[in-house]
Amino acid sequence: MPKGMRHFGWSKTEAIIQVHGIGPFQIIPADTEEHLSGWRNTPQNGWLRDPMTASFFKFKITERVKSKRGEGMIVGGMHSEKSQITQYFVQMDNGDAFCESEKDLTIVPKEKLAGPLNGKWEVRTHGAPWCEDCNLYFQQTNSGLTGVYSLSWYGVAFKSSTFKDNVLEIRLETLIGNFALRGKYNEGTLSGDWSTDTGVSGKWEATKTKETLSGNRGTAFRPQ
Repeated sequence: MPKGMRHFGWSKTEAIIQVHGIGPFQIIPADTEEHLSGWRNTPQNGWLRDPMTASFFKFKITERVKSKRGEGMIVGGMHSEKSQITQYFVQMDNGDAFCESEKDLTIVPKEKLAGPLNGKWEVRTHGAPWCEDCNLYFQQTNSGLTGVYSLSWYGVAFKSSTFKDNVLEIRLETLIGNFALRGKYNEGTLSGDWSTDTGVSGKWEATKTKETLSGNRGTAFRPQ
């Protein structure tokens, strides 16, 4: 696997990719990727925040969709303009996940949203180098609270979540471990403590943001 060699793989079924190598290893995209999480991954500069990436996608994080593979919540998505690929990462209620092309997904009608948490929140986590900057997406209805914990490259639906008397508690099972977020809501802000099942803990805070141009793919300015 010589340095700089381009690789491409595609599978229509579930697959495991195993890479062998000696020495430093880095994945660099051959072409710019727009991610539904609000990031771009570029060959020249790596990961860059860009809220305009939402304009490339028909669906949003936390929306419920279905395809022949099943039904679940959107936890992420990736778009490549050069390759003309738009795909989503969907997590089912049992925790299993699958990728699906945009054209193969249909929206599932949802209950009316109600509550102060609905939308996207930018999170600052102290003492957790893997997630100093991440996002929380909430979907709050009269039936309860669901949502997605999102990094630039990865998203996972809440394992469980409660919000009562302005006190929030979220439990997550992620690729980097299982952990809990506990916090309190106060006029558009959230703050509290986080902890892992291995005993590591710290503080976090979040502010609500305004999502722009979502659902208008192709109409936004696309940075070069």
